Amino acid sequence: SEYITHKYDYNMKALVNALNRAKIIITPDTSIVHLASGLNKPIIALYPKVDWNYERFKPLSDNFEAVISNSEEGIEDIKSTDLIKRFEVLAEKVGFL
Repeated sequence: SEYITHKYDYNMKALVNALNRAKIIITPDTSIVHLASGLNKPIIALYPKVDWNYERFKPLSDNFEAVISNSEEGIEDIKSTDLIKRFEVLAEKVGFL
């Protein structure tokens, strides 16, 4: 499989095109969550442990996984193994694996 990362270059058209080409999007809680949801892309979103924030801003895509940290301050404590598990679940669900 080929994995592609995209660094946002402040060109909205290029960003939306890159998101549209992606098979699965992994991102922290940023505008990317909302753009990917608008495109109904499978998404793994990373959130700090703030319930109201997650409920208000969670992905709206048909297929998504959320990884919530143990901290209200950020997502730095999310373990890569937890992220990989969620990726495998979502990838299986959407036929990527």
